[in-house]
Amino acid sequence: MIEKYLEKVKLNSLDDRNGFTITIGFFDGIHKGHQYILRELRKHSFENNLYSAVISFDNEFLRLLKKTQSTLLTLEEKKKFLSFLGIDYLMILKFSQDIIKLKPKEFIRELLDNIDIKCICVGENFRFGKDKQGDVNTLKELGDLFGFKVRIFPLLKNNDTLSSSSIRGLLEKGKVDEAKEKLGYYYFIRSKVIEGDKIGRSIGFPTANIEVPNKIIPSNGIYRGKVMVNEKFYKTAVYIGNKPTFNNPKGRIIEAHILDYQGDDLVDKEIEVIFQEFIREERKFKNLDELKEQIAKDVDYVRSYSEKVKGIITIDGPAGSGKTTVAKLLAKTLDYDYLDSGALYRAVAYMKIKENLNSNEDLISYLGKSPFKFFWDGEEFKVFYKDKDISKIIRSDEIGRGASIVGTIKDVRDILTNMQREFYKENKGLVIEGRDSGTYVFPNANLKIYLTANLEVRAKRRATELNEDYKKILESIKERDLKDSTRAVAPLKIPDDAFIIDTSYLSPKDVVLEIISLYLKVL
Repeated sequence: MIEKYLEKVKLNSLDDRNGFTITIGFFDGIHKGHQYILRELRKHSFENNLYSAVISFDNEFLRLLKKTQSTLLTLEEKKKFLSFLGIDYLMILKFSQDIIKLKPKEFIRELLDNIDIKCICVGENFRFGKDKQGDVNTLKELGDLFGFKVRIFPLLKNNDTLSSSSIRGLLEKGKVDEAKEKLGYYYFIRSKVIEGDKIGRSIGFPTANIEVPNKIIPSNGIYRGKVMVNEKFYKTAVYIGNKPTFNNPKGRIIEAHILDYQGDDLVDKEIEVIFQEFIREERKFKNLDELKEQIAKDVDYVRSYSEKVKGIITIDGPAGSGKTTVAKLLAKTLDYDYLDSGALYRAVAYMKIKENLNSNEDLISYLGKSPFKFFWDGEEFKVFYKDKDISKIIRSDEIGRGASIVGTIKDVRDILTNMQREFYKENKGLVIEGRDSGTYVFPNANLKIYLTANLEVRAKRRATELNEDYKKILESIKERDLKDSTRAVAPLKIPDDAFIIDTSYLSPKDVVLEIISLYLKVL
Protein backbone atom coordinates (compact mmCIF):
# COMPACT_ATOMS: atom_id res chain seq x y z
CA MET A 1 0.00 0.00 0.00
CA ILE A 2 2.69 2.49 1.00
CA GLU A 3 4.36 2.33 -2.43
CA LYS A 4 1.55 4.55 -3.79
CA TYR A 5 2.66 7.38 -1.52
CA LEU A 6 6.45 6.91 -1.51
CA GLU A 7 8.62 9.07 -3.78
CA LYS A 8 12.29 8.05 -3.98
CA VAL A 9 14.82 10.77 -4.88
CA LYS A 10 18.46 9.83 -5.58
CA LEU A 11 20.72 12.60 -4.29
CA ASN A 12 24.02 11.67 -5.95
CA SER A 13 25.63 9.69 -8.77
CA LEU A 14 27.91 7.49 -6.69
CA ASP A 15 28.57 3.79 -7.13
CA ASP A 16 25.95 1.11 -6.45
CA ARG A 17 25.59 -0.48 -3.02
CA ASN A 18 23.44 -3.19 -1.47
CA GLY A 19 20.66 -2.48 1.03
CA PHE A 20 19.82 0.60 3.10
CA THR A 21 20.54 2.25 6.40
CA ILE A 22 17.65 4.63 7.03
CA THR A 23 16.36 7.21 9.45
CA ILE A 24 12.81 8.54 9.72
CA GLY A 25 11.60 12.06 10.50
CA PHE A 26 10.74 15.53 9.23
CA PHE A 27 14.30 16.86 9.61
CA ASP A 28 13.07 20.42 9.09
CA GLY A 29 16.03 22.79 9.18
CA ILE A 30 18.52 19.92 9.57
CA HIS A 31 19.84 21.42 12.81
CA LYS A 32 22.86 20.21 14.81
CA GLY A 33 20.92 17.34 16.37
CA HIS A 34 19.74 16.17 12.96
CA GLN A 35 23.25 16.52 11.54
CA TYR A 36 24.66 14.31 14.29
CA ILE A 37 22.23 11.48 13.46
CA LEU A 38 22.66 11.93 9.70
CA ARG A 39 26.45 11.84 9.91
CA GLU A 40 26.31 8.66 11.99
CA LEU A 41 23.89 7.24 9.43
CA ARG A 42 26.30 8.11 6.62
CA LYS A 43 29.23 6.61 8.50
CA HIS A 44 27.42 3.32 9.19
CA SER A 45 26.29 3.12 5.55
CA PHE A 46 29.78 3.81 4.20
CA GLU A 47 31.44 1.25 6.46
CA ASN A 48 28.89 -1.44 5.56
CA ASN A 49 28.59 -0.67 1.82
CA LEU A 50 24.94 0.34 2.20
CA TYR A 51 22.90 3.19 0.78
CA SER A 52 21.94 5.89 3.28
CA ALA A 53 18.37 7.18 3.13
CA VAL A 54 16.10 9.63 4.94
CA ILE A 55 12.41 8.74 5.05
CA SER A 56 10.60 12.06 5.43
CA PHE A 57 7.11 13.46 4.99
CA ASP A 58 5.53 16.11 2.80
CA ASN A 59 4.40 19.47 4.15
CA GLU A 60 0.80 18.34 4.64
CA PHE A 61 2.02 15.97 7.36
CA LEU A 62 3.97 18.86 8.90
CA ARG A 63 0.92 21.10 8.95
CA LEU A 64 -1.23 18.39 10.51
CA LEU A 65 1.17 16.86 13.02
CA LYS A 66 3.44 19.80 13.88
CA LYS A 67 0.78 22.52 13.62
CA THR A 68 2.97 24.78 11.49
CA GLN A 69 2.42 26.30 8.06
CA SER A 70 6.03 27.14 7.15
CA THR A 71 9.29 25.20 7.09
CA LEU A 72 12.88 26.17 7.80
CA LEU A 73 14.04 24.64 4.51
CA THR A 74 12.27 24.30 1.18
CA LEU A 75 12.20 20.83 -0.34
CA GLU A 76 14.99 21.70 -2.78
CA GLU A 77 17.12 23.12 0.05
CA LYS A 78 16.53 19.97 2.09
CA LYS A 79 17.62 17.77 -0.83
CA LYS A 80 20.82 19.76 -1.27
CA PHE A 81 21.64 19.82 2.44
CA LEU A 82 21.11 16.06 2.73
CA SER A 83 23.39 15.47 -0.25
CA PHE A 84 26.06 17.66 1.43
CA LEU A 85 25.82 15.36 4.45
CA GLY A 86 26.47 12.34 2.24
CA ILE A 87 22.93 10.96 2.19
CA ASP A 88 22.18 8.91 -0.93
CA TYR A 89 18.37 9.01 -0.98
CA LEU A 90 15.51 11.17 0.23
CA MET A 91 12.26 9.18 0.32
CA ILE A 92 9.17 11.34 0.76
CA LEU A 93 5.90 9.96 2.09
CA LYS A 94 2.96 11.92 0.72
CA PHE A 95 0.09 12.71 3.06
CA SER A 96 -2.51 9.96 3.36
CA GLN A 97 -5.03 8.88 5.98
CA ASP A 98 -3.96 5.32 5.10
CA ILE A 99 -0.46 6.05 6.45
CA ILE A 100 -1.66 7.94 9.53
CA LYS A 101 -3.78 4.94 10.55
CA LEU A 102 -0.89 2.45 10.38
CA LYS A 103 0.12 1.00 13.75
CA PRO A 104 3.87 0.82 14.49
CA LYS A 105 4.31 -2.78 13.34
CA GLU A 106 2.23 -2.18 10.20
CA PHE A 107 4.20 0.95 9.33
CA ILE A 108 7.58 -0.80 9.60
CA ARG A 109 6.27 -3.83 7.72
CA GLU A 110 5.15 -1.57 4.87
CA LEU A 111 8.57 0.08 4.72
CA LEU A 112 10.33 -3.30 4.67
CA ASP A 113 8.12 -4.47 1.81
CA ASN A 114 9.35 -1.54 -0.31
CA ILE A 115 12.90 -0.88 0.92
CA ASP A 116 15.70 -3.36 1.65
CA ILE A 117 16.35 -1.99 5.15
CA LYS A 118 19.37 -3.37 7.03
CA CYS A 119 19.54 -0.76 9.81
CA ILE A 120 17.41 2.07 11.24
CA CYS A 121 19.08 5.01 13.04
CA VAL A 122 16.94 7.33 15.20
CA GLY A 123 17.15 9.70 18.17
CA GLU A 124 16.13 8.56 21.63
CA ASN A 125 12.85 10.52 21.45
CA PHE A 126 11.70 8.84 18.22
CA ARG A 127 7.98 8.07 18.03
CA PHE A 128 6.09 6.46 15.15
CA GLY A 129 2.87 4.80 14.08
CA LYS A 130 -0.75 5.69 14.78
CA ASP A 131 -1.07 8.27 17.58
CA LYS A 132 2.72 7.96 18.13
CA GLN A 133 2.20 4.58 19.80
CA GLY A 134 5.70 3.32 18.91
CA ASP A 135 8.95 4.39 20.58
CA VAL A 136 12.58 3.24 20.47
CA ASN A 137 11.79 0.13 22.51
CA THR A 138 9.05 -0.78 20.03
CA LEU A 139 11.53 -0.26 17.20
CA LYS A 140 14.10 -2.55 18.85
CA GLU A 141 11.47 -5.28 19.24
CA LEU A 142 10.52 -4.95 15.58
CA GLY A 143 14.20 -5.07 14.63
CA ASP A 144 14.53 -8.40 16.43
CA LEU A 145 11.33 -9.64 14.80
CA PHE A 146 12.10 -8.60 11.22
CA GLY A 147 15.89 -8.92 11.29
CA PHE A 148 17.22 -5.36 10.97
CA LYS A 149 19.64 -3.50 13.24
CA VAL A 150 18.58 -0.51 15.33
CA ARG A 151 20.89 2.30 16.46
CA ILE A 152 19.63 4.84 19.01
CA PHE A 153 21.37 8.19 19.49
CA PRO A 154 21.08 10.53 22.50
CA LEU A 155 19.65 13.99 21.91
CA LEU A 156 22.17 16.78 21.51
CA LYS A 157 21.52 19.70 23.83
CA ASN A 158 22.49 23.33 23.48
CA ASN A 159 21.35 24.81 26.81
CA ASP A 160 18.02 23.19 25.97
CA THR A 161 17.02 20.32 23.72
CA LEU A 162 17.43 21.12 20.04
CA SER A 163 14.19 21.22 18.09
CA SER A 164 12.97 22.68 14.81
CA SER A 165 10.03 24.33 16.56
CA SER A 166 12.31 26.21 18.99
CA ILE A 167 14.40 27.46 16.04
CA ARG A 168 11.27 28.65 14.23
CA GLY A 169 10.38 30.58 17.38
CA LEU A 170 13.80 32.23 17.52
CA LEU A 171 13.61 33.34 13.89
CA GLU A 172 10.12 34.74 14.37
CA LYS A 173 11.64 36.92 17.11
CA GLY A 174 14.59 37.98 14.93
CA LYS A 175 17.11 36.05 17.03
CA VAL A 176 19.15 34.86 14.04
CA ASP A 177 22.38 34.57 16.07
CA GLU A 178 20.75 32.18 18.56
CA ALA A 179 19.16 30.25 15.70
CA LYS A 180 22.62 29.86 14.16
CA GLU A 181 23.92 28.23 17.33
CA LYS A 182 21.20 25.59 17.11
CA LEU A 183 21.24 25.14 13.34
CA GLY A 184 25.01 25.05 12.98
CA TYR A 185 24.75 27.52 10.10
CA TYR A 186 23.39 31.01 9.43
CA TYR A 187 19.76 31.01 8.38
CA PHE A 188 19.27 31.94 4.75
CA ILE A 189 16.73 32.38 2.01
CA ARG A 190 17.35 31.60 -1.62
CA SER A 191 14.89 33.21 -3.99
CA LYS A 192 14.36 35.20 -7.16
CA VAL A 193 14.88 38.95 -7.44
CA ILE A 194 11.70 40.71 -8.56
CA GLU A 195 10.83 44.22 -9.74
CA GLY A 196 10.41 46.71 -6.92
CA ASP A 197 9.13 50.26 -6.60
CA LYS A 198 12.70 51.67 -6.88
CA ILE A 199 12.26 53.98 -3.88
CA GLY A 200 15.61 52.80 -2.48
CA ARG A 201 17.36 53.70 -5.72
CA SER A 202 15.80 57.17 -5.71
CA ILE A 203 17.26 57.94 -2.25
CA GLY A 204 20.72 56.54 -2.93
CA PHE A 205 20.29 53.03 -1.51
CA PRO A 206 19.28 50.68 -4.35
CA THR A 207 17.91 47.33 -3.22
CA ALA A 208 17.28 43.90 -4.66
CA ASN A 209 13.66 43.00 -3.96
CA ILE A 210 13.45 39.32 -3.03
CA GLU A 211 10.44 37.18 -3.81
CA VAL A 212 9.17 35.91 -0.46
CA PRO A 213 9.79 32.13 -0.47
CA ASN A 214 7.53 29.51 1.08
CA LYS A 215 9.54 29.12 4.27
CA ILE A 216 9.98 30.79 7.66
CA ILE A 217 10.97 34.45 7.28
CA PRO A 218 12.68 36.18 10.24
CA SER A 219 10.76 38.90 12.06
CA ASN A 220 10.43 42.40 10.62
CA GLY A 221 13.48 44.60 10.99
CA ILE A 222 16.95 45.37 9.66
CA TYR A 223 19.64 42.68 9.53
CA ARG A 224 23.34 42.51 8.84
CA GLY A 225 23.95 39.80 6.31
CA LYS A 226 25.64 38.68 3.13
CA VAL A 227 24.45 38.04 -0.38
CA MET A 228 26.08 35.67 -2.81
CA VAL A 229 25.92 36.66 -6.47
CA ASN A 230 27.62 34.23 -8.82
CA GLU A 231 30.97 33.38 -7.18
CA LYS A 232 31.25 36.63 -5.20
CA PHE A 233 29.75 37.62 -1.87
CA TYR A 234 28.95 41.05 -0.50
CA LYS A 235 28.15 42.63 2.84
CA THR A 236 24.44 43.41 2.83
CA ALA A 237 21.83 45.34 4.81
CA VAL A 238 18.59 43.35 4.67
CA TYR A 239 15.15 44.80 5.35
CA ILE A 240 12.08 42.70 6.15
CA GLY A 241 8.77 44.44 6.77
CA ASN A 242 5.71 46.26 5.50
CA LYS A 243 7.22 49.69 4.67
CA PRO A 244 5.11 51.57 7.23
CA THR A 245 6.65 54.91 6.18
CA PHE A 246 5.03 54.50 2.76
CA ASN A 247 1.79 52.80 3.88
CA ASN A 248 2.71 49.84 1.71
CA PRO A 249 -0.41 47.93 0.59
CA LYS A 250 1.49 44.93 -0.81
CA GLY A 251 2.17 43.17 2.48
CA ARG A 252 5.48 41.85 3.76
CA ILE A 253 8.56 42.37 1.60
CA ILE A 254 12.28 41.54 1.67
CA GLU A 255 14.85 44.02 0.33
CA ALA A 256 18.63 43.69 0.24
CA HIS A 257 20.98 46.67 -0.14
CA ILE A 258 24.10 44.93 -1.46
CA LEU A 259 27.14 47.02 -0.56
CA ASP A 260 29.55 47.80 -3.43
CA TYR A 261 27.69 45.66 -5.97
CA GLN A 262 28.32 47.05 -9.46
CA GLY A 263 27.17 44.13 -11.58
CA ASP A 264 24.25 43.50 -13.91
CA ASP A 265 20.61 43.98 -13.00
CA LEU A 266 19.60 41.08 -10.75
CA VAL A 267 15.90 40.98 -11.66
CA ASP A 268 14.79 37.40 -12.45
CA LYS A 269 18.05 36.01 -11.08
CA GLU A 270 18.19 33.79 -7.99
CA ILE A 271 20.36 34.96 -5.11
CA GLU A 272 21.09 33.73 -1.61
CA VAL A 273 20.60 36.03 1.38
CA ILE A 274 22.30 35.04 4.65
CA PHE A 275 21.13 36.54 7.96
CA GLN A 276 23.99 37.15 10.40
CA GLU A 277 22.72 39.68 12.95
CA PHE A 278 19.52 41.53 13.87
CA ILE A 279 20.27 45.28 13.95
CA ARG A 280 16.99 46.98 14.80
CA GLU A 281 13.21 46.80 14.51
CA GLU A 282 11.41 48.48 11.61
CA ARG A 283 10.00 51.96 12.26
CA LYS A 284 7.65 54.42 10.67
CA PHE A 285 9.60 57.60 9.91
CA LYS A 286 8.21 61.13 9.78
CA ASN A 287 9.68 61.88 6.38
CA LEU A 288 12.09 60.68 3.69
CA ASP A 289 15.07 62.58 5.09
CA GLU A 290 14.70 60.87 8.47
CA LEU A 291 14.49 57.49 6.72
CA LYS A 292 17.62 58.22 4.64
CA GLU A 293 19.55 59.22 7.74
CA GLN A 294 18.68 55.97 9.51
CA ILE A 295 19.44 53.82 6.46
CA ALA A 296 22.86 55.49 6.21
CA LYS A 297 23.54 54.53 9.83
CA ASP A 298 22.44 50.94 9.19
CA VAL A 299 24.67 50.68 6.12
CA ASP A 300 27.64 52.19 7.98
CA TYR A 301 27.19 49.57 10.71
CA VAL A 302 27.14 46.74 8.19
CA ARG A 303 30.16 48.11 6.35
CA SER A 304 32.22 48.66 9.50
CA TYR A 305 31.62 45.20 10.91
CA SER A 306 35.00 43.52 11.22
CA GLU A 307 35.21 40.02 9.79
CA LYS A 308 36.81 37.22 11.76
CA VAL A 309 40.28 35.94 11.02
CA LYS A 310 40.32 34.29 7.62
CA GLY A 311 39.99 30.59 8.15
CA ILE A 312 41.02 27.23 6.76
CA ILE A 313 39.09 25.22 4.20
CA THR A 314 40.22 21.63 3.74
CA ILE A 315 39.51 19.64 0.60
CA ASP A 316 39.75 15.87 1.03
CA GLY A 317 38.75 13.06 -1.29
CA PRO A 318 39.96 10.17 -3.43
CA ALA A 319 42.02 10.39 -6.63
CA GLY A 320 40.15 11.84 -9.60
CA SER A 321 37.49 13.58 -7.52
CA GLY A 322 38.63 17.01 -8.71
CA LYS A 323 40.42 18.13 -5.54
CA THR A 324 43.27 19.97 -7.21
CA THR A 325 41.25 21.82 -9.85
CA VAL A 326 38.54 22.84 -7.39
CA ALA A 327 40.91 23.84 -4.59
CA LYS A 328 42.99 26.08 -6.88
CA LEU A 329 39.91 27.79 -8.27
CA LEU A 330 38.51 28.24 -4.76
CA ALA A 331 41.77 29.79 -3.51
CA LYS A 332 41.86 32.20 -6.44
CA THR A 333 38.21 33.16 -5.97
CA LEU A 334 38.64 33.84 -2.24
CA ASP A 335 42.18 35.25 -2.61
CA TYR A 336 43.46 32.65 -0.13
CA ASP A 337 46.73 30.77 -0.06
CA TYR A 338 46.64 27.29 -1.55
CA LEU A 339 48.48 24.21 -0.37
CA ASP A 340 48.58 20.90 -2.23
CA SER A 341 49.60 18.40 0.43
CA GLY A 342 49.64 15.57 -2.11
CA ALA A 343 52.36 17.38 -4.03
CA LEU A 344 54.56 17.28 -0.94
CA TYR A 345 54.22 13.50 -0.68
CA ARG A 346 54.90 13.21 -4.40
CA ALA A 347 58.02 15.34 -3.90
CA VAL A 348 59.19 12.94 -1.20
CA ALA A 349 58.54 9.99 -3.53
CA TYR A 350 60.50 11.77 -6.26
CA MET A 351 63.36 12.42 -3.84
CA LYS A 352 63.34 8.76 -2.76
CA ILE A 353 63.74 7.59 -6.36
CA LYS A 354 66.18 10.34 -7.37
CA GLU A 355 68.53 9.77 -4.44
CA ASN A 356 68.03 5.99 -4.30
CA LEU A 357 66.94 6.13 -0.65
CA ASN A 358 66.01 2.52 0.02
CA SER A 359 65.63 2.61 3.80
CA ASN A 360 63.13 4.62 5.83
CA GLU A 361 65.95 5.91 8.00
CA ASP A 362 67.82 7.34 5.00
CA LEU A 363 64.61 8.86 3.63
CA ILE A 364 63.70 10.58 6.90
CA SER A 365 67.25 11.80 7.45
CA TYR A 366 67.37 13.31 3.95
CA LEU A 367 63.91 14.87 4.35
CA GLY A 368 65.02 16.47 7.62
CA LYS A 369 67.46 18.61 5.61
CA SER A 370 64.48 20.35 3.91
CA PRO A 371 65.71 19.66 0.36
CA PHE A 372 62.63 21.12 -1.33
CA LYS A 373 60.66 24.35 -1.17
CA PHE A 374 57.04 25.06 -2.03
CA PHE A 375 54.78 28.09 -2.49
CA TRP A 376 51.55 29.28 -4.15
CA ASP A 377 52.11 31.93 -6.83
CA GLY A 378 48.42 32.76 -7.25
CA GLU A 379 48.05 30.43 -10.23
CA GLU A 380 50.03 27.29 -9.52
CA PHE A 381 51.44 25.44 -6.52
CA LYS A 382 55.17 25.25 -7.11
CA VAL A 383 57.54 22.63 -5.72
CA PHE A 384 61.30 22.96 -6.15
CA TYR A 385 63.82 20.25 -5.38
CA LYS A 386 67.40 21.51 -5.11
CA ASP A 387 66.32 24.63 -7.05
CA LYS A 388 64.75 22.52 -9.83
CA ASP A 389 61.04 23.00 -10.57
CA ILE A 390 59.55 19.51 -10.26
CA SER A 391 55.89 20.63 -10.14
CA LYS A 392 54.97 18.81 -13.37
CA ILE A 393 57.40 15.91 -13.11
CA ILE A 394 55.79 14.65 -9.89
CA ARG A 395 52.34 14.31 -11.52
CA SER A 396 53.08 10.94 -13.14
CA ASP A 397 51.17 7.82 -12.07
CA GLU A 398 54.45 6.17 -11.01
CA ILE A 399 55.21 9.02 -8.61
CA GLY A 400 51.61 8.87 -7.39
CA ARG A 401 52.02 5.22 -6.39
CA GLY A 402 55.27 6.10 -4.65
CA ALA A 403 53.54 8.92 -2.76
CA SER A 404 50.97 6.47 -1.44
CA ILE A 405 53.83 4.29 -0.12
CA VAL A 406 55.82 7.06 1.60
CA GLY A 407 52.55 8.32 3.07
CA THR A 408 52.40 5.21 5.25
CA ILE A 409 55.62 6.20 7.05
CA LYS A 410 54.69 7.98 10.28
CA ASP A 411 57.85 10.09 10.56
CA VAL A 412 57.40 11.34 7.00
CA ARG A 413 53.82 12.33 7.76
CA ASP A 414 54.87 14.10 10.96
CA ILE A 415 57.52 16.17 9.16
CA LEU A 416 55.21 17.13 6.29
CA THR A 417 52.31 17.86 8.66
CA ASN A 418 54.45 20.38 10.56
CA MET A 419 55.49 22.00 7.27
CA GLN A 420 51.85 22.41 6.27
CA ARG A 421 50.76 23.86 9.60
CA GLU A 422 53.58 26.41 9.48
CA PHE A 423 52.43 27.46 5.99
CA TYR A 424 49.08 28.84 7.26
CA LYS A 425 48.81 32.60 7.84
CA GLU A 426 45.69 33.85 9.65
CA ASN A 427 45.53 37.14 7.76
CA LYS A 428 45.53 35.35 4.41
CA GLY A 429 43.33 32.29 4.79
CA LEU A 430 44.15 28.86 3.40
CA VAL A 431 42.64 26.30 1.07
CA ILE A 432 44.47 23.03 1.62
CA GLU A 433 43.89 20.05 -0.63
CA GLY A 434 44.96 16.56 0.35
CA ARG A 435 44.00 13.07 1.37
CA ASP A 436 43.86 13.72 5.13
CA SER A 437 43.90 17.50 5.39
CA GLY A 438 40.66 17.60 7.40
CA THR A 439 41.23 14.56 9.61
CA TYR A 440 44.92 14.85 10.45
CA VAL A 441 46.62 18.06 9.33
CA PHE A 442 43.93 20.60 10.29
CA PRO A 443 41.32 18.70 12.36
CA ASN A 444 39.86 22.03 13.59
CA ALA A 445 39.49 23.64 10.16
CA ASN A 446 36.62 26.10 9.70
CA LEU A 447 35.10 24.15 6.81
CA LYS A 448 35.85 20.62 5.69
CA ILE A 449 34.89 19.46 2.22
CA TYR A 450 35.09 15.90 0.96
CA LEU A 451 34.89 15.69 -2.83
CA THR A 452 33.96 12.42 -4.45
CA ALA A 453 32.67 11.01 -7.74
CA ASN A 454 31.78 7.63 -9.12
CA LEU A 455 34.72 5.39 -9.97
CA GLU A 456 34.34 5.48 -13.76
CA VAL A 457 34.23 9.28 -13.87
CA ARG A 458 37.30 9.53 -11.65
CA ALA A 459 39.24 7.10 -13.85
CA LYS A 460 38.30 8.95 -17.05
CA ARG A 461 39.45 12.25 -15.56
CA ARG A 462 42.81 10.86 -14.52
CA ALA A 463 43.34 9.06 -17.84
CA THR A 464 42.65 12.29 -19.75
CA GLU A 465 44.87 14.34 -17.44
CA LEU A 466 47.79 11.92 -17.67
CA ASN A 467 47.14 10.81 -21.26
CA GLU A 468 47.28 7.19 -20.15
CA ASP A 469 45.15 4.07 -20.72
CA TYR A 470 41.71 4.25 -19.05
CA LYS A 471 41.63 0.61 -17.89
CA LYS A 472 45.12 0.89 -16.44
CA ILE A 473 44.15 4.03 -14.53
CA LEU A 474 40.89 2.44 -13.35
CA GLU A 475 42.75 -0.47 -11.75
CA SER A 476 45.37 1.91 -10.34
CA ILE A 477 42.67 4.02 -8.64
CA LYS A 478 40.99 0.92 -7.19
CA GLU A 479 44.33 -0.24 -5.80
CA ARG A 480 45.20 3.20 -4.44
CA ASP A 481 41.77 3.69 -2.81
CA LEU A 482 42.10 0.37 -1.01
CA LYS A 483 45.65 1.06 0.12
CA ASP A 484 44.91 4.60 1.30
CA SER A 485 41.70 3.68 3.16
CA THR A 486 43.25 0.72 5.01
CA ARG A 487 46.72 2.04 5.86
CA ALA A 488 47.63 2.16 9.56
CA VAL A 489 48.84 5.78 9.56
CA ALA A 490 46.29 8.54 8.75
CA PRO A 491 44.03 6.45 6.48
CA LEU A 492 41.82 8.13 3.91
CA LYS A 493 38.39 8.63 5.45
CA ILE A 494 35.58 11.15 5.41
CA PRO A 495 35.97 13.59 8.31
CA ASP A 496 32.98 13.22 10.64
CA ASP A 497 32.14 16.91 10.33
CA ALA A 498 32.77 17.24 6.59
CA PHE A 499 30.33 18.25 3.89
CA ILE A 500 30.33 15.94 0.89
CA ILE A 501 30.02 17.08 -2.72
CA ASP A 502 29.53 14.62 -5.57
CA THR A 503 31.48 16.16 -8.45
CA SER A 504 30.62 13.46 -11.01
CA TYR A 505 28.62 15.77 -13.26
CA LEU A 506 29.44 19.23 -11.90
CA SER A 507 31.88 21.70 -13.42
CA PRO A 508 34.72 22.97 -11.19
CA LYS A 509 33.02 26.39 -11.09
CA ASP A 510 29.74 24.84 -9.91
CA VAL A 511 31.59 22.97 -7.15
CA VAL A 512 33.33 26.18 -6.03
CA LEU A 513 29.98 28.00 -5.86
CA GLU A 514 28.62 25.25 -3.61
CA ILE A 515 31.66 25.47 -1.33
CA ILE A 516 31.52 29.26 -1.03
CA SER A 517 27.81 29.07 -0.22
CA LEU A 518 28.57 26.60 2.58
CA TYR A 519 31.51 28.68 3.81
CA LEU A 520 29.39 31.80 4.20
CA LYS A 521 26.80 29.90 6.22
CA VAL A 522 29.10 28.09 8.64
CA LEU A 523 32.04 30.47 9.20
